[in-house]
Order: sequence, then C-alpha cells, then structure tokens
Amino acid sequence: MAKLICIVLFLLPCALFSQVDEKLQDVIEKYLENTETNADFTQILDELESYQTKELNLNTASLDELLAFPIFDLALATKIINHRKNFGNFIEIAELQVLGLPPELINFISAYVSTSTNYNTGFKDLKNQWNKGDGQVSYTGINRGNLGINNTVGGNWQQQFRFRYSKPNVYSISLNTEKDAGEKWTQNGKPEFVSGHIAIQNIGIIKQLVVGDFLIQNGESLVLGSGIGLGKSAMVMNIKRQAAYIRPYRGMNEFFFQRGIATELGLKNWKFVASFAINKLDASVSLDTFGENENFSSIDLDGLHRTASEIAKKGILQRTIGHLGIQKTNIKGNWGVSITNFNYSLNQGTNKQLYQLFKPTGSQFSYINAYQSHVINNILLFSEGAYLIQNQAYGIAAGALSSLTEKIEIGAHYRNFSKGYYSSLATPFAASSNPELGFYLSSKINFSRKYQLSIYKDFYKNRWFTFNQLGLGFANDMLAQLDIAPNKTSSAYIRWRSYQKLDSDKSTEFITLQTMQIQMLRFHYQSQITKTFKIETRAEFNSSKLLETQKNGNLVYLDFSKSFKLLSQRIAARYTVFNIQDYNARIFAFEDQLLYLYSVAGYYGKGTAAYIMYHIKPTKRLQIALRYSHQLTGTTASKSGFFIQSIFKL
Repeated sequence: MAKLICIVLFLLPCALFSQVDEKLQDVIEKYLENTETNADFTQILDELESYQTKELNLNTASLDELLAFPIFDLALATKIINHRKNFGNFIEIAELQVLGLPPELINFISAYVSTSTNYNTGFKDLKNQWNKGDGQVSYTGINRGNLGINNTVGGNWQQQFRFRYSKPNVYSISLNTEKDAGEKWTQNGKPEFVSGHIAIQNIGIIKQLVVGDFLIQNGESLVLGSGIGLGKSAMVMNIKRQAAYIRPYRGMNEFFFQRGIATELGLKNWKFVASFAINKLDASVSLDTFGENENFSSIDLDGLHRTASEIAKKGILQRTIGHLGIQKTNIKGNWGVSITNFNYSLNQGTNKQLYQLFKPTGSQFSYINAYQSHVINNILLFSEGAYLIQNQAYGIAAGALSSLTEKIEIGAHYRNFSKGYYSSLATPFAASSNPELGFYLSSKINFSRKYQLSIYKDFYKNRWFTFNQLGLGFANDMLAQLDIAPNKTSSAYIRWRSYQKLDSDKSTEFITLQTMQIQMLRFHYQSQITKTFKIETRAEFNSSKLLETQKNGNLVYLDFSKSFKLLSQRIAARYTVFNIQDYNARIFAFEDQLLYLYSVAGYYGKGTAAYIMYHIKPTKRLQIALRYSHQLTGTTASKSGFFIQSIFKL
C-alpha cells in the first residue's frame, strides 16, 4: 500500500489542499504548528475564517481588535488609528496604500475588512434580516481504522453533522452533533454530543446575546479563556490575548465552552457583561478518606465514550459558572473588572501526589480580576491581575508591544502565577498550564518586503513540582526565523529553535533534576508554479541531548496541488519520510485535512506517511471532499484513515 501511494503521489500533480484562502492557511499553520495542548482547532479556524463573513471594520475597530486580525501588526494598527484621528474615517480600503501597504496585500485583505459603519439595527428591522443570511449544512465522516481498543460500543467511524445560518454582525444560528470512532450516536437515549447556539449582535444596546454554547474571554485569559491555549510560535509578537469578550461557540470539543446564556450590553463607552452557564462534565470520582463523601480528582477532557469505563464517567460532574463584568473603552484603550464564580456538584478532593499539593480543593472557586490595555505614544501596555479567593492565590500577566521604527518591533511579556493559582478555563500566554514564573522577549525586523527576521527568547520556571519533575529550575526557549519572499509567487523560511525540558533522574539513590537540550532546524519552501499548480516542501532536523546521550531526528515532506476550472476540482497530496529517535524531541507538522479538521501531527519513530485529497463542486451549492491517509512506522505498526465530507450551501 505504501508503494502504491508513493507512485500515485508522483503521478498526480497535487498538494496541500485548503478550503480557505492559502494566505490565511499560512497564518493558521503559524498558530498551530508548535501546539502540543488540547487547543480547539475548530474554533481557531472558525475565528480566522469569520473575517470572511464578519469583516473587520477599519473605522470602528479598537487597537485590540486590529491586533487580533492575523495580518496586522502593531505598527500598522497604530498607523490606522492615527490616520482616523488626523484625517477622519477611511472612505475605501485602497486608502491603506497611504500607510505603506502594497496593492497586492490590500487586494488580499479586501475580502476580510470593510469601511462601512452601518452595523447597528433594531428589533423591528431584525425581522427583515432573517431571509438575507447565508447558511450551510455539512457532513464529515472519518474511518479511523483499527482503534486498538477492546470492547468499544460503536464502529470505527467518526461522524459530524453541522448546520449554520448567519447574517454577519446581526445574527448567528448553529447546531452541531458528533460521535467519535468507537462511540454510539446515542447513550442511554441521549445524543452522544450536541452543541448549538442562537445569537444576535448589534441590536440597539445589545452588542451580543447568546443562548446556548458560548465562550468568554477578557483581559489576558487568567480566569476565563476562549478554549485556545496558544502560546509561543513563529508569530513572535502574538503575545496579547484577543480583546473579544463573548463569542458564540462553533467548535467540536465537548468541554471548552460554557452552556447557558450570555450578553454584552453597550452604552456609549461602557460595556456590561453577564452570563450564567451549566455544563455536565466527565470526571474521575472517588470516596474521601472516611469512605463516605464522593470527590472528583480530575476532569476528563477528551470527550471519548467508547467503553463501559469511559461511559461511566460521562456527565457525572456538574459545573455552574456565573460571571459579571464591566469594561470601559476610550480612544487610547480599555480597562475592566469582573467577578467569576465556579460551583461544582462534588468537591474537588485532595491529591496525594506531591506535584498537586497546592491544587485548590472544595466545590466553589471565586475569582476577581482586573485588566487594562492602553496605548502611550507608540507603546501598547496591557496587563491583568487575578485572585482566587478560596486558595488565596494570584495570577499576574503583563506585557508591552512597541514599534521602535517602521521596520523594528519589540515585545515583552511577564507572567507570575503563585503555587496555588489555578482556573480550569484559563488560557494565558505561558509555556505550560502549570503555575509558573516567566519572562518573554521578542523582536520582528522588516528589512524589506523580501526579508523579515523574527526572534523570541523565553525564560521560565515552574513555581512548584510538576508531573515527573521533582525539582525546581529555570528553562529557556529560543526561536529565530528568517522569512524570504523573492517574488510574489514563492516564499521560503529558515527556522532554528532551541529549548529545554526538565525531568527527574530516579536511577540513583538521590533524585536529581536533569535538563534535556533540544535543538531544531527547519527549511521550508513553497511556490505557486502556475495559477493552478503549487509545490511545497520542508526538511527538518533535530537533536536532543540528556547528560552524555544525544539522539538525532529528521523529517522531509513534499506537497503538490493542482486545481481545475471544471467543477472547481482540486486534487492534493503529501508524502512524508521521518526518522526520529527521541519521543521528547518528536517533530510536529501542521496537516491540512478537510474543512473544520485542522490538526497537528506529531511524528516519532522511523517510517513514512502520506495523504491524498480530492475536492469537487458539482453545483454552486454543493461541495464534496475525500481524503485518504496512511502511516507506516517500523515494519508492522501502521494506521490508515478515510475521510468523506459534503457541504451544502443554503
């Protein structure tokens, strides 16, 4: 099979396929490629794609909103705001040329930004908007092959159904349902997983009202985050959390959202936020020391209910969250305060593990937080402080972004979380989810349109012992990337990264803390050979050294893509060869799958991997996509997957 796929790959002119703009796809890869956490990739894609249906308004967007747009940096965002102050609102997008944007970039972002200011409407007009929206219905099926798990209750197909209907900046309706491979569609007469919402925006003083599933994020996400724990990446200046407060949830992760009702009310420069949510969670439950009261020791976030033991944990823990917040925005920035209360139906019990000694216990956790974000001259200063009342613990995050010149940007970020600080929905900018102390520095240098250098350096340490790390010590992480764009049709970059992992050596009488040094070197090149044919290739090498033992690894892949005007057909594929000796130094590569299925593959061992995709649009409203993947590691360990997706536009 591997030989057959290899032959097909070289016979067919195909490549990395995406149903979103390829430049936006590059941004998505930068968000995801270094992610080893359970980030909700679907929500990330949805937020980046949302600019296609909910355009960024150049005349009303705040500095935070401009910085959240994937293409804009601090220098350009500041120029846009200063232009509005000095010359008034933008009349058309082409005016961005005055700020130094090349025509080809303006042409690209024209699909995602606007200069219109007429977004607010009323309840009477809302009735007239219902038949002006756009919608789609989609189905995705994935055959995961042999799961390697005994006694599963369902087959090997993972399946998703999605329904969407929305009018940008006015309303949104969504309904999603899913079953993972090995699960049944229903458990005890109830659907395996259903998520949905009804939301309206900009109706009088109602800036946002969501009934159903939603996300809340304010400040630097020390208490509540968006479900996207994005940390360090090649987007070295991306250290500030986005400013959005309430978002409708459209992802497929079963636990990174709140279910209930949430609203934002706007009155002049003030924003008032209130929400109430009740979620059923999977958890591991045990009796207390006296064998009487039930406690939960951990919450399962994988959402898998394939076996009797996994089904037994489903929904046995109830979490209630109440949130109140107030925020004021002016021309230079914003500040806000909020109160959040978590209440669980069971107590979070004590844990005998030393590394969880300071984890909060009980059934109620209350947080107070305050945050701000302001521009002073050419410097953006942002910060948040949060306090966990029950554990008397704190979290602090603060940073600065500045454009020293038109070509040089710098950033700095400081975080300090005390040993007992913990929030299950926090997604701060940090090296890990453990309480830590850290300082991050970054710089972006635009030598010219053809050359750009990005660098970051991060120093951090855990505030207490962590899993398998019985010791405290500083670690550091450094990345340098040179981007090269010789012309409009091709680009390349060279990336070097060096970082450390701390681990306990238990092989001797005394436990000692050892430092593993990992270094990676990547070469990446892509070129749009013709309007319909694209090639992309990457070579990556790494080494890991622990004491006197060094292990090396390498990965090479090749992508091709070819599109055809007839029925908007596209065929795409990738072939990968890898040999990585150390699991701790495994290489991650962003993989484009079908729409809503972006992921990061972690390669370890020696083997090959390949996938091939085909897309066709037989009618204006119908799209169909197929994907087949196969990976062979060693001589016997292999896995395959078959994907099918259909999307119907309403």
